[in-house]
Order: sequence, then C-alpha cells, then structure tokens
Amino acid sequence: MKATSSQKDSPFETLVRVSREYGSNADFVLAGGGNTSCKEKGRMFVKASGTQLGTIEADGFTEIDLEKLSKIWTSSYSQDKDQREEEVLSDLMASRVDPEGRRPSVETLLHGLFPFTYVIHTHPALINGITCSREGERAARKVFGEEIIWIPVIDPGYILALAVKEKVDAYEKEKGIFPQVVVLQNHGIFIASDSIEEIDRIYTDYMDKVKALSPRPVPEKFTSLDDLDNLLDSLSRLKPELTAKPYGNPVLSGYLKDKDSFAPLAESPTPDHIVYSGYKALWLEDGQKLEEEASAFEKKEGFFPRIIAVKGRGIIACHTSESKADTAAELFCDHLKIAVISRAFGGIQFMPVENVNFIRNWEVEKYRASMAK
Repeated sequence: MKATSSQKDSPFETLVRVSREYGSNADFVLAGGGNTSCKEKGRMFVKASGTQLGTIEADGFTEIDLEKLSKIWTSSYSQDKDQREEEVLSDLMASRVDPEGRRPSVETLLHGLFPFTYVIHTHPALINGITCSREGERAARKVFGEEIIWIPVIDPGYILALAVKEKVDAYEKEKGIFPQVVVLQNHGIFIASDSIEEIDRIYTDYMDKVKALSPRPVPEKFTSLDDLDNLLDSLSRLKPELTAKPYGNPVLSGYLKDKDSFAPLAESPTPDHIVYSGYKALWLEDGQKLEEEASAFEKKEGFFPRIIAVKGRGIIACHTSESKADTAAELFCDHLKIAVISRAFGGIQFMPVENVNFIRNWEVEKYRASMAK
C-alpha cells in the first residue's frame, strides 16, 4: 500500500484521496467497512455513516467540533443500553459543525481519541486472521509488538469507545506516549499518525509478518461455478425475488468435504460478515433437500440464508440483487481467508452469540442498511 501524501495537499484533501486508495483495495476494506479521519485546527473530518471508502468524495465526510465531541467523555448516560445509545448519538450529532451535516461514523469517538492528524481504520483479513483466532491477544503481541493496545471483543459504539479510552489512558500514563495502534478482537485495527507514510509502513509491516506465518497461501477470490444449475432452479422456485449465484475456489473445496470440515466457516468472525453475508451459513448435505432445508433455516433464524454451502461442490450466495449477492460472496471469501490464516494461531474464533445479537439488532447497522438502499 503506497498511500503517500502530497506537500501541496491539505490534510483533508490528503484524507479524501487516501481513503479512496485504502477503500478500493480489497486487502484492507470490503463493502462499507472501515473508516478514516483527519484533524486540523480543532476540527475533525470523519467518514459519514453509510458511505463507502472506495468511492468516497469530499461530501462523504462529516466535520466535527472536537471540543464539543470531547464533552461526551464527561457526560452521564442512561444505564439502559438502547436509551444510552440514543443519548450518545444525540450528543454525537450535536458535535457536527454543520447541524444539517451527514451522520458521522459510529466510531467517531475512537477517531477523536487519537492526538494525531490521521487515523485509518480497516478490517484486513490478514490482521483479522489474528484478531479472530483462539490465541488472539498473545498472537497479536508476538507478531505486532507490545506497543499495541488490544481490546477484547465488545459491542461497538459508546461502550467500545470507553474501553479503548481506558486502555489508552493507562498506556499513556505508564509510558508517557500515546499509542498509535489499537487492535480490536473480532473486528479490525486502528492505526494513527501525523504521517500517511508512517501509517502505510505500519500496515505493510504487520501484514507482511502475518502473511509469512500463514500455513498456506491466502486464497484468491471466488470464481463463478457452472455445475449448480439444478439448485439455482430450486431457489428460483422457492424465492423468485432473490438473486442466487454459485461460487468456489480450490481452497474452499477443502472446507466442503463434510460438515466438520465446514465448521470454521459456519458462523461469523466479525461484524462485517454478519451485516453482508449473514451471521451463519446453511450447510447442505443433500442438494435434493435444498428447498426443505432453506425454508427450515429461514423459519428458525428469521432470515433466508445468504450463503448456502453445498457439500463437495461450492457455495451459493443469495440476496435481493446481483450486486448484493456478489458482496455476500466477497465477504464469505474474506471469511475463508481469515479461517486459513487463523490456523497459524490456534484456529478461528467466532464472535460470541451475545455480540452477534447486538449487531443484528443495532440501530446503527439498520441505518447503514437504509443508506445502502
């Protein structure tokens, strides 16, 4: 990644360009994941909720008054989590320079914590091969170094921001410097600096280290399959309003031998996977029972499976449009990469059920979905 800054650009102009560079690189960001920010003269520009980094323009950022934002840390909020999130959101919206401006990213508080010009937050599969592994923190510190801040899996939003603030405050008090890297279990990584070049260097160093430790090459993206037509016909009869597309690759085939082999891909490792490819996949032992199994899955889980794994053959991505089916498959391929990489660190560890349920019912994700439409 060579997202270098130009001496002629302002910090904000640099932010817009660098955000597109990171956001259009699938090694760092998929779909609507990730967010970025820059600070200058008491203000912060942060990615607006519902925008995508890969195509973001200047109007895709929200300008924040940092003094107003900082007051959230000393405010008191309800003990009821739903009421609390509403209250924090209200104060977050009030911190906008333009009261009619776009809604800022839910991670705006985290961006505001860093006393650096730039913050780049992404969800690389290479990094998440560690954050979503059973060895988690121990592996992260061994590979990335003791200077990182490690945050155990926690619901996003205000509670996550509080947890990070507590850790970074303690780090700063002990070491006399502010940490530049925060690694979030089952989520991703924040890297901050006054220099884009330094952020780029840290990302490259970390990802090269993980790649060198991977037990096998990181798999390439999925390719379309042409031998699942009978199942596509069944899906068309069952759900004519959905688009269904078959995919596979050689690495995936090893996970489709039987249900036990598929276990590392059965549930979600990060919030992005919950949002875009469903929090769990349907395993199909017998293609003849597709309609029966898919209907039972929908009745039990409350949604039609976005990923159907067919024993010995491939997967089918299902969604309301071709582009959304492609995105679901892309995120599932990212899941496959995480599963492969995590084998070097004790194997994959999914998000806990309570955190999965929070994401599924979270108002912010519903807002992002409405913006995507």
